[in-house]
Amino acid sequence: MKILVLWKALVSETYHKRFIELAKFRDVELTLVMPTKWGNTRLENEYCSEYNIIPRKIVLNGFNHLHWYPGLAKIIRRVMPDILHIEEEHYSIVTYQAIRLAKKNNIKCMFVSLQNIYKTYPFPFSWMEGYNLKNADYAVAVSDEIRNVLMRKGFAKEQIPVIPYGVDHLMYRAIESQKLKSKLGLDSFTIGFTGRFVKEKGVVDLLKAVSRINKNFNLLLVGSGKLRHKIEVEGRRLEISEKIRFIDYIPSSQVPYYLNCMDCLVLPSRTTKKWKEQFGRVLIEAMSCEVPVIGSDSGEIPNVIGDCGLIFKEGDVDDLSSKIKLLIDNIDLRMELAKKGRQRVLDNFTQKVVARETYKVYQKMMCLEKVHNSIQAQNASDTVHLRWMESLGLQKSKGLNVLDLGCGSGYLCRKFSKEGYGTVIGVDIKLPVDQDKGGEGLQFLQIDLNQKDWVLSLLGAIALERFDLILAFDIIEHLNAPIDFLKKVKKILSDSGSLVLTTPNTNSWERLLFPKTWSGARDTDHLTLFNVYSLQFLLQRAGFLSVHIHARINKLGPLASLFPDWGGQILSLNRKNQKKQ
Repeated sequence: MKILVLWKALVSETYHKRFIELAKFRDVELTLVMPTKWGNTRLENEYCSEYNIIPRKIVLNGFNHLHWYPGLAKIIRRVMPDILHIEEEHYSIVTYQAIRLAKKNNIKCMFVSLQNIYKTYPFPFSWMEGYNLKNADYAVAVSDEIRNVLMRKGFAKEQIPVIPYGVDHLMYRAIESQKLKSKLGLDSFTIGFTGRFVKEKGVVDLLKAVSRINKNFNLLLVGSGKLRHKIEVEGRRLEISEKIRFIDYIPSSQVPYYLNCMDCLVLPSRTTKKWKEQFGRVLIEAMSCEVPVIGSDSGEIPNVIGDCGLIFKEGDVDDLSSKIKLLIDNIDLRMELAKKGRQRVLDNFTQKVVARETYKVYQKMMCLEKVHNSIQAQNASDTVHLRWMESLGLQKSKGLNVLDLGCGSGYLCRKFSKEGYGTVIGVDIKLPVDQDKGGEGLQFLQIDLNQKDWVLSLLGAIALERFDLILAFDIIEHLNAPIDFLKKVKKILSDSGSLVLTTPNTNSWERLLFPKTWSGARDTDHLTLFNVYSLQFLLQRAGFLSVHIHARINKLGPLASLFPDWGGQILSLNRKNQKKQ
């Protein structure tokens, strides 16, 4: 399915990780549309091998709900997506622009909302909101509270999945930061804040709280905003100016380094009539870096932190000050919260988790979820392969360690795992749908078998070194170097193990009668094609002995043995040739 994504935040490279994870699903083809510049941030990455990027100049750059994309209609006509994914609010002009174009071109569409306070908007925003809510197919809410707001607006609950924000846990991790700390003059316990310098973020409350601490500390403030001058004035009034370090704009790739300079991060948000904390993305970024966090009880903050940080009553400067003192005095507590925070991120807030949940939404929008399970279970080629294995007597060989190279949907791997085989590993260039579902000992790996070091990638990810049964169904014809592939397969096959291989047959009756339309010709990814004899020769060169090799026409029944080489597919059972090569 083709997905076209619109999101202003994609100017920052860090927000691409979710879509890199989404692109790993076999049936997803992504195109991302984003501004060339948002506010003062210029596009950090104009290319990604996993998906297409279309940068565009926008009208009203920097205005959250007023901007829109000239030429979007032309992009949609060119891409013709199945789903338009709009990572913007339901009352924004760009959302109205995109949904209107989606309806015109009969494209399913969804938007994402962070609005956790029920509001009524002035015209024309109220009119655009009504249009968007009426015509959107799905709405993703970042929290339960946001879903409740959308339900009050009339959107159906079953069309509002809750998917929180995620973080790149490989990028946001504990990093040695002593050099940067020295450069910034951070020589004491460092209290950090990252975000906008605006009233509702509670930065002034933070200054008042730290001014009551009678111990050495530094205050690292990363961000910008209209309260910058007031913060400086307040710092002088509280006589803590020499302890404050201001850092203005930094590239998203540098944020983890600054977070690692902090001994704790504080998010002191304050609820107003029009705003309360919608998520607090910086909290999961800090937790992922193993930095203890302190947050107010505004909005979603307590739900994000859970029991992995400290919560204070918003606006209560004394409460905040006491929580900071607690962390300064208790290194064991800091270490405990750091470890628990990282684990909470790994369990709930990684981009892989968010991508998987987003993919499920795409499936539902395409009405594929139930159909997919049926198709997967009844996949015709997998059923044929299973029948062939039964004819070779391999289906009853329980307890064997199995490697399926080019596992596709993963159907055979799941079946073997359920039927009592040993470790079952499926390998393909893209992960199958629901790759996390399966029995004990089942694992799927994303590996390109055309890469020279694919065996090293495989063995580096698993505990086994040899397999009893290796399957290579319809894979060898896609490879750049089949002989090298087979030699590597031989190295990881146990001495008494079996290699089962299938590939299209160039001597088939189908090719002889219909040379332009036979199955081997239809797939443009086929690089090398074989008949029974050329495949047998290739296997011998690689050190295999073909115990069984044929391309029978199964529909002929008993007469099939009279035409051993005319079938559309070659089936080959091979074992290691124990003679010296």
